[in-house]
Amino acid sequence: MITLPLNLGPMTLVAIDEITSVHPDILAIWDSIGGDLPTEVQPRIEAQAILDHLSLFPITLHKCRNKTYCLTGICSYQVACRQLPNSMKIPVRYYEGRRGNQFDRLLITELATCPLIYRKPHSVVGWLFKVCSYFKDRDSKYSILKCDLNKSAFAKSIGADVRGIH
Repeated sequence: MITLPLNLGPMTLVAIDEITSVHPDILAIWDSIGGDLPTEVQPRIEAQAILDHLSLFPITLHKCRNKTYCLTGICSYQVACRQLPNSMKIPVRYYEGRRGNQFDRLLITELATCPLIYRKPHSVVGWLFKVCSYFKDRDSKYSILKCDLNKSAFAKSIGADVRGIH
């Protein structure tokens, strides 16, 4: 069954310095499964090109304990923080729901679906397996791949070597 709504508000503009940091739940997941925030060195990108990218793929924000956090679009958020003035307003959308299934779907999309789409899946097979296992352990009903969650089936489903999963 396909469910579309994710409680995302309309695109709006928010100053970079109004965003506290990456969402604490994302940081906790990275700590739990042994990952790190993406820190690839980015080439200098023209401000207009960054804003055009963010217009097509706005960062998703979530208000939590009176602070505003980046929930999805973390790499884009990091580029904006490093390369744009802190006072510059950037395109964003707010997640307007509560923690639960829709919130988990956003986290899974950020941590697993995006790497599957934007990277070569075999290069991040271990990471992806850990993310999917983490959410399966939380009894999430949401899945990103049509396969059983065992190392062999998972690796096969993305065309990767099972030895890449530790």
